[in-house]
Amino acid sequence: MIKVSGLPVNITKSDLDELFFAYGTIQITKNSVIIKIKQSESIAELELDKNELLAIQELHKTKWRDQYILYLASIRGSGILEHQDEGGGNQNQAGGDRVKKGQPGGGGNPNQASGNPK
Repeated sequence: MIKVSGLPVNITKSDLDELFFAYGTIQITKNSVIIKIKQSESIAELELDKNELLAIQELHKTKWRDQYILYLASIRGSGILEHQDEGGGNQNQAGGDRVKKGQPGGGGNPNQASGNPK
């Protein structure tokens, strides 16, 4: 599967078909063609029948329709980027936030919580 961000808010399946025509047909499965609309862009998760890696190599960080910069990444069927762990993307950041909330004044460096070795 491929995650594509930087798409216009009003993206359609026909637009995606046009964009990926040279790389294969978009597969229709229960997890295919998921479009998430954010504030100013859409993010699509889709599966091609062939050439997904080539599509990523050739379309990542390219301009589409003279105004949209596309960002493509390979994802597994569960919607997890291939370079992420099953537990989520940035676990260190979440852990740091929990430590900060528990400290007086809401500040401090969570990496210094154990003190200096003697």
